[in-house]
Amino acid sequence: MKNIDEYLVSVIVPVYNTERFLSECIERILNQTHKNLEVILINDGSTDDSALICKKYLYDIRVKFIDRMNLGLSQTRKEGIDLAKGEYFCNLDSDDYWDVDFIDKMLTLAVKSNADIVTCGRKDFGSNYKRDFYLTSTKQIYELEKIDISENLYALHQELWLPDSWNKMYKTKFVKKTKVEYVLPNRFNGTDYLYNHLMILHCPKYAVLNEPLIHHRIVQGSRVHRKNKPLQEGFEYIVRTVYREAQKLEYPELFYENYNYCYVSMLRMVFYAIITESSSCIEAYRRFNDFYSRRRKFESEL
Repeated sequence: MKNIDEYLVSVIVPVYNTERFLSECIERILNQTHKNLEVILINDGSTDDSALICKKYLYDIRVKFIDRMNLGLSQTRKEGIDLAKGEYFCNLDSDDYWDVDFIDKMLTLAVKSNADIVTCGRKDFGSNYKRDFYLTSTKQIYELEKIDISENLYALHQELWLPDSWNKMYKTKFVKKTKVEYVLPNRFNGTDYLYNHLMILHCPKYAVLNEPLIHHRIVQGSRVHRKNKPLQEGFEYIVRTVYREAQKLEYPELFYENYNYCYVSMLRMVFYAIITESSSCIEAYRRFNDFYSRRRKFESEL
């Protein structure tokens, strides 16, 4: 059996207009206690100096740099995974950073438990804001089967924190075997949410490291937190895509009944967005009418 330091880990970093934070992100990766790394920096059409900052780190033979036109987060993550040569890979947003031993701790648990995916807690921070989040997991190892997922997907969604990819380490061989890819169009939010909901349908062995090891920066106006993307339409795309994957894998009818809990949680986000973003009662009334009409039409088509 190999020593932990012999495992190659690929780190995929989509870069888009984060020149203020990018150096900190890259340096925290290069200074990880686990040194056997492949760092894939993909500049997704940045209009600031992000590309120049990436190039500064090419002195390190572990760093690879791809510079191209803007194609969006899904395509960037997909390209990074296609290029990854590591036995495990991680995704990291270019305005976030990890604790110095993030990879060591995640990799040690992945190898020890033979997990396909490892997930951990996070530390959110921003201007005058800081909060640590621990997972609500009921155990450390999840050996999932279709019946578990069908009965408990909403609970697993919370316990394993499926909305995000940047707090996870994935076994490359398992991911490529599933043929699951990042597919959400760039006009929608929820890229990681969809990816992890598709991935869990393939019954990965999950391991939980309930420590907040990633520093997740809350930046208003960032790609992830933009409010101008059509939430409801995006969530409908997610539900349809998950249903198609579940049908392909021959999930029981119980799965579709219980996935409604995830769908309702998405609709709550739309409801909240209407309340907080509407500039008047008249606008809110119009948007709520559109919301209910679209919801009825979509649910009748499922």
